[in-house]
Parts: sequence; C-alpha cells; structure tokens
Amino acid sequence: MRALILEDNQQNARLFQLCTESFLGLDVDISSTYGEFSERLEETAYDLFVVDNFLPDTRGLDVISELRSKEEHAFTPIIMITADDDRETRIQALESGATDFLTKPIDSSELVARIRNMIALREYHHLLKAENENLEKLATTDSLMEVWNRRSFMDRLQREIQRAYRFDHTLTVAMMDADHFKNVNDTHGHLVGDQVLVGIAQAAKSRLRDIDIVGRLGGEEFAICMAQTPEQGGETVANRIREDIEALSFSGKHGSLRITTSMSIAEWRRGESATDLLDRADKALYEAKTGGRNLVFVSAA
Repeated sequence: MRALILEDNQQNARLFQLCTESFLGLDVDISSTYGEFSERLEETAYDLFVVDNFLPDTRGLDVISELRSKEEHAFTPIIMITADDDRETRIQALESGATDFLTKPIDSSELVARIRNMIALREYHHLLKAENENLEKLATTDSLMEVWNRRSFMDRLQREIQRAYRFDHTLTVAMMDADHFKNVNDTHGHLVGDQVLVGIAQAAKSRLRDIDIVGRLGGEEFAICMAQTPEQGGETVANRIREDIEALSFSGKHGSLRITTSMSIAEWRRGESATDLLDRADKALYEAKTGGRNLVFVSAA
C-alpha cells in the first residue's frame, strides 16, 4: 500500500513517514505544498492520505473536499492533521470528508494506531466491493456460459430498443437453439452437454462486437441483440456463428462429437416491445427447426 502526506512542517512529515514505513510497512511520499501534492496524484495511485489543515498555498479542508469529489478517491481513507482541537474544527473535518483526524503535537503511537485502523478500513472496503461485484455478476449472468441470464438480457434489450427509438437506429435480434441437444445429454451425459453449451456461447461471443449482447434464455436456447444492425447484417453474422459452431468438435463418451444450431433473425420494428420482438424471433426459430435445422430463418411475420 502507498500513502501520500501533505505537510509543510518537515519534522512532522518525517515523523509520519518513519512511523508508517517502519511500523506499518507502507510506502510513503511527502509533499510540502498543494502543487506538489497534485503532481504526485497524477503520477501515482494512493491508498491513504494524511493532510495538514494549515498549508502555505491552501487549506487542508479544501484539499479533502476536492479529493472526495473524485470518484477514484471517494472511499480512500483521509486523516487530517490540525493544531486546533476545538469542536468546530473536528466537525468541519468530518463534513469535508476526513475519515479521521489527529491534533498536534503528534503522538507516534496514536498515529500508528489510527493509520492501522485506516488500512483495515481500506482493505474491508476493497473486500466489500469485490463481494458486491461478484454478487452482481451472479445475479445478472449465467455463471456456466458467462453470458447474461434471461432477466438481465431482457432488461438490456429493452434499453437498446429505447436507444434505437431515440436515435432512429436499426436493431436486430437473433435466437439460437442447439439441434438435438437432448440426445447429447442422454448419450454423453450432462457434463459433456455443459461443455457443448459453453462452446456454443463462446463461438457466438467471438463473432460479436462489444456493443452486442448475448443471453441464455433457458436450456440450450440463446438470444443475441445486435445494436445498429439491419436484418441483412444480422443474418450474415448469424450464419457465421452457425458455421463456426458446426465446425466445433467435442470429446464425447464414444469419440468426437459435433453439434449444429438452428437460428432465427428478427429486425426490430418501431413501436415494438422487447417481448414482441423476441416472440417474432422465437416463431422464426421454430420455422428453422421444422425446416431442417442447421440454418438461419429470417422472420417475415
């Protein structure tokens, strides 16, 4: 971890540096002016700030407020150092965004204890952030396929439709279903079946742009939203995905295994809801399945 100290008193700054480096193992940089402090911020990422309130070119309270206004420092621990031990100063420090404060003269044991608490707070915040990101991923994605789950895909599709309506863009949806997938599970087992589905999802994602969305609607059925894409362009992409999947080879119980997919295309019509669009694509997918499979059927309804 790395700390940045803003303190114009070199004796105090050196004390802070020695305590944090010797007892806590932090790498510490020192700035005596706000100008130096700002330059270091542009060059290095910091996990802790120690800011004196009285500085030659600004107030520590203003520095803290500015730090808190930036997203990257919204939760970084900040200790304010002040010679004023009155109630008003403490309130101002906390209102500015200080996590804690110390009064001069500095007691080294207290300094170490407070910074240790700040480090623990920072580590807890990182842990909590990682857990929240993981929970969000679990809530919005299919963990096996690493694509959006049905609910999240529908939400994203609706937002893309609103964007298409607002900016008068085209939008095309594709639906994809593995052919004779039940036979794969029955013959080779569900573990191989899962491997096949992962391969299908990866093949689809490899042909898509960052702005496109892939979702697993359930079982072996997937949906793709291609923003700013007309029907013809969507059909071209779908056929490439279909061909890529047909070329895949999986290890089954009785040797290599190959799979094909049936796909459908439906271009969004102005005023059409996400549900109605997917319903048209689903009907076209049925036509692809009954029409021989391993083909792309374009919705005409």
